[in-house]
This record gives sequence, structure tokens and C-alpha cells, in this order.
Amino acid sequence: MFLGRKEVFIRIVLTGAIGICSFIGDQGLKHGKTAMTRAIFDNVTHAIVGGLTWAVILNLSKKPLIQNFSSIFLCFSLSSFIDIDHFIAAGSWKLSDATHLEKRPFFHCTTLPVTLWLMLNFYSSVFNQPKFSYYSWIILASFLSHHIRDGTRRGLWFCPIGSTQPIPYYLYLSMSMMLPHVLQWLMEADELVLYFAIAGGITAGALLVLFILVCVLFVKVNRLSTDGSNQLNRQTSMMADFCYTNPTIVPGELLSRRGFSMYSGSDNYNDDYGTKKDHHFGTYHEARSKF
Repeated sequence: MFLGRKEVFIRIVLTGAIGICSFIGDQGLKHGKTAMTRAIFDNVTHAIVGGLTWAVILNLSKKPLIQNFSSIFLCFSLSSFIDIDHFIAAGSWKLSDATHLEKRPFFHCTTLPVTLWLMLNFYSSVFNQPKFSYYSWIILASFLSHHIRDGTRRGLWFCPIGSTQPIPYYLYLSMSMMLPHVLQWLMEADELVLYFAIAGGITAGALLVLFILVCVLFVKVNRLSTDGSNQLNRQTSMMADFCYTNPTIVPGELLSRRGFSMYSGSDNYNDDYGTKKDHHFGTYHEARSKF
């Protein structure tokens, strides 16, 4: 009985710590004097919330925290590591570039951890590899705790569908504290997760194949647009090379204003009367262009 009360007390403390750490981290992010200070506050808060989320799940599963400290640290590290995509998307290690992106970086797409979770659970169920299922829950917990906290600014991003509305602040705190309880409940629903993982794994696999095909098509179209062998580039090159043999003539200028003719043979022949004209307006070669 004493152990039961102790577990409940630890559970309450850890759950409350998620909300308290989130609030303190948000205040540090809001009142930080420099960009570096705000970035450190934000990332450390993500890491702590991720670690606490997995600690609550372990407590609910009645597993000792000390013996499973490695999994807590893994969730802690993953929640922090997610922000590396800011620098990857910016193509720079400068903080100013990483924090001023036009689009959200790829690790902040909530579809990604859900897809990985489904595929790993599907693989674990089919090939009887429970470790993959275990790590899939760590990945899901770390990513969702991070995304929910970021959702107060931009909402949750389910690519390619779109983003939700920004999460209200107090709803975000409640969701962060309830997340480990919901995930632990899903972990115990083995049959439900199995069927859901099988269906989701097949769907995720199909989406992955479709994504690869779209990427291949995009690369080929991009190469075609930069390849000089296509007709559009040939026409562009021809127009770029357009010039007159007389350097004083501007391309597009009406040659008849200078007394030149674009035709030969019949230039000096009067079509109406069948007689030759006595006046000349220059030679054909002087007015000749490349076209």
C-alpha cells in the first residue's frame, strides 16, 4: 500500500513538473535578452519536457526509473535534437539564419513521427521484434512533446495536409501533461495498436513510396529545366544570340527607316508594273541578320 501511494505521488510530481517546466521555459523564451539565451532556454525546455514525459510513462507502466534511465535520457536527447533541422534547412550554423526560416523545417512535421511509429510497430508485430515497438514509443513521445509545445505559435503541422490553428496556451499545458497518460494507455491496448499499426503501416508504406516517386519526378524536372538540350533553352539561346551584322543597328529596329531592305532579288523590281526601280536603299548584305 505504501509503495502504491509512493508511485502515485511520484506520478503526480512528474506530471506537474511537465507543466511547471514548460511554463518556466516559456517565460525564459519570452523575456530572454539575447537570441542565444532564448534559443538555449527553448531547447533545454524541450529536452526536459521530453525526458519527463517518458519518465511518467515508465511510472505508469510500473517500471523503475533508475533502471530505465537510459531510455529517459534517449527521449530527453531526441526532444532536443529535433531542432537541428533548423540549421539543416538554413544551410548554415548561424543562429540568426536558423531562426529566420521562411518555412517550418522537416522534423517539425507531425506526420513524420506518426509514420515512423506506425512502421516500426508494424515491423515489430510482423517479425516479432519488441525492441522496435519500444523505441517507436520513445520516438513518438519525444516528437509529440516537442511539437505540442511549438504548436502554441504555429499549430501542429500534418504535411502534406496542412497545419492546425495555434494551440491556446493553457490547452497546450494540459495537453503536455496528459500526453504521457494517453500514450501509456495506448501502449497497453495491444490488440488495438496491433490492428492500427498494420493498417497504418501499409498506408505509411504506400505514402512513402509515393513520396519517393514525387521526389524522383521533381529531380528529373529540375534537371530538364537546367539542361541545355531542351527546346525552350535552345530558343532562349537563339534569342540571346540575336544580333545584326551592322553594330549600329539595335535589335528590333525597323530597317526600312534606315533605307535597308530585308529582301534580295526583287528588291529593285516593281511588282505593279514589271519594271526595275532606279533607286537603291543599300545592299542586301548590309541589312542581313542571322534570321
